[in-house]
Amino acid sequence: MDVSRVVPVIRVVAGKRRAGSGYRVAGRWVLTAAHCVTGTGHRVWLADGERTARVAVNGRPRASRRATPATGVDLGLLEIVPDVSRREAPVGELPALACARIDRTTSGRVDGCETVGYPDYMATDAEPFRTAQVDGWITTASGLVDTA
Repeated sequence: MDVSRVVPVIRVVAGKRRAGSGYRVAGRWVLTAAHCVTGTGHRVWLADGERTARVAVNGRPRASRRATPATGVDLGLLEIVPDVSRREAPVGELPALACARIDRTTSGRVDGCETVGYPDYMATDAEPFRTAQVDGWITTASGLVDTA
C-alpha cells in the first residue's frame, strides 16, 4: 500500500466536523466509504493543505442510506475540486490504480489485504488525524442474508 495516497476525508455532520479515511486512486479522485460522504462541506486533507471536494458517487441506496449485501455497497468517490476563491492549490497528478471487486458469490479468502484509516479512538486534540492500520484477509461470502 502506498501510504502517501492515504488522505483524511473531512465533512460536517450535525454541525460537527468529522473525519474519515480516503485513498487517492488517481489524480483528483478519492475512494472512500459511502458513510464518509454523508454531510456537507466536503474537504480532503493533502500534504500541502486542505482542498474542497464534491461527492461524485454515493454507493448507498437513496431510500435507506444503509448498505447491505442485498442493497448496495458502502463505497463513495470524491473529486477534489480546489476552490480558487480560497486560493487552494491545484491537485498534483497521480497515475490511476488498478481496482477490483471481490466476488461474494463463492466462499474463500482474499489474502494480503491492507487498509488504513482515521478512527475516532486514535484522534487527540493535538493530532486529530492519526491513522490505524489493519491487515489480513477478507471473507468473501460472509454477511450474506437469506430473504424471501
